[in-house]
Amino acid sequence: HEEAVDNIKFLSTLERHFKNLAACTSFRDAAEMMPSIVNALRMVWIISRHYNTDARMIPLMERIVWLLCDKVAQAIDPRSILQTIAPRDAMKVCSEARQMLKAWETTYYDTRKRIEQSNRGDRWEFDKTL
Repeated sequence: HEEAVDNIKFLSTLERHFKNLAACTSFRDAAEMMPSIVNALRMVWIISRHYNTDARMIPLMERIVWLLCDKVAQAIDPRSILQTIAPRDAMKVCSEARQMLKAWETTYYDTRKRIEQSNRGDRWEFDKTL
């Protein structure tokens, strides 16, 4: 029971970030959300007694990645994108999608580096299993 209450407390702090990301219609806006999302994940990882393991954190991070990939797939259909919008606009959409995905990756690795430099015993090495 105590674990469930603790999990609800910490996961509810992430819920707002996930809802905002899910509702976001702009790749640029989504990219700007990455630092706050990853920071919230880091805080949960540091403070929570139950969400500080790979087994708990990896599924959270996977869900974020899946959401980002779904956003890209919904906006970019390689079979029809050049038929539905001008090539210049298609390049812009693809570039913004790439920047959003890159923002996730960069923010993750920057956070991982900060954790490593803090000399804390635990490390963020989730990418080794993703």
